[in-house]
Formats: sequence, C-alpha cells, structure tokens
Amino acid sequence: MSKKRLVDTKKGMLRQALLWQLERFVPWEALEDLLWGDDKDGGPYNTRGNIHIHIMRLRDEGYNIEVWNKVGVRMRETPLNRKKYHFGNPRGRYGKSH
Repeated sequence: MSKKRLVDTKKGMLRQALLWQLERFVPWEALEDLLWGDDKDGGPYNTRGNIHIHIMRLRDEGYNIEVWNKVGVRMRETPLNRKKYHFGNPRGRYGKSH
C-alpha cells in the first residue's frame, strides 16, 4: 500500500466519522482511537497533528470543520455535504415530518 493511499484512507475515515456526527463534537480521543486504535505501535507520535493535517485537507475540499482543543472536532452542515451526502431531507433529519 502506498503512503498516499494510506493518508487518503485516514482522511476518508475522519470525513465519515465527522459526517456521521454532523453538528456534534467528536472527542479527540475517539478520533485517535478510530484512526490508530488497531495500530500495533499506537499510531504516530503526534496523532493530533496528523488529524489537523487531514482537517486542513478536508477544509480545502470545502468542508466546514471546527476544532476546539479541549473538546474535539465538529463538522458543520454546508451545501457541499448536504448535496453530496443527501442531507437536507425535507421530512427532517430522521424522516419525520415537522
């Protein structure tokens, strides 16, 4: 597996985790465990720094991501993820009418 593919895989996992918890903060520890929990060596030395790099790349793609150092990371709803991931259901987030 090439290095670029590995980075893309981690970025994709991060994007999916933040989309799954859209508008909610995901704790740093949960993200670290998701991305490197199965790594025998425990992952990179600076896991938060690596997560920041992936966040920067996702922001470059148009995602609105907030970082709070003591809380975690939150993705905000944008026209990009609403269109691409079918958010904005007129019947509400859980399919119920208002």
